[in-house]
Amino acid sequence: MKINQIAIIGASSSSCSEALYNFSIELGKALADLNKTVVNGSRDGTMEAVFKGMHQSENYRYGMTIGISPYQTKEGSNEFCDVVIPTGIGYTRNSIVASSGDLVIALAGGSGTLCEIAFAWAWGKPILSLVGFGGWSEKLAGTALDHRRGEDVLIPVKSVTEIIDWIVANEAQ
Repeated sequence: MKINQIAIIGASSSSCSEALYNFSIELGKALADLNKTVVNGSRDGTMEAVFKGMHQSENYRYGMTIGISPYQTKEGSNEFCDVVIPTGIGYTRNSIVASSGDLVIALAGGSGTLCEIAFAWAWGKPILSLVGFGGWSEKLAGTALDHRRGEDVLIPVKSVTEIIDWIVANEAQ
């Protein structure tokens, strides 16, 4: 499987702990080191932290961070978005975020993340689901949302290393 773009979905600042924010920064650095393009909802919390981490990597290159904004303008997007795509469609933009990744990584999250997980599941996207930080990613890790994907489940991951190892192993297939 070719994994060029990764969609990050997860907690906004209202439910993003300092530990989750720091985890997300480390994840961003690791994804930049793999030269991945990352797409997310352009806002704060895990979205900002992953992009911030990417910018901190020595392997960062411009254009790797793409924010799909719920707003009609670029305002409200975090400062680490290289490209902002204003949609003006509010949370409906979650479908665009989920469809943009060859892989989806869920980092905790509330109802918006739940929505994105459902879209990603319906479209057959592999979903790595972070455990250890709460939210919908933890509640759904290891489960199947419905029958449409056979034995497939949301893949539980506990560390940045597990995420990177999964990406590398599955790109080799």
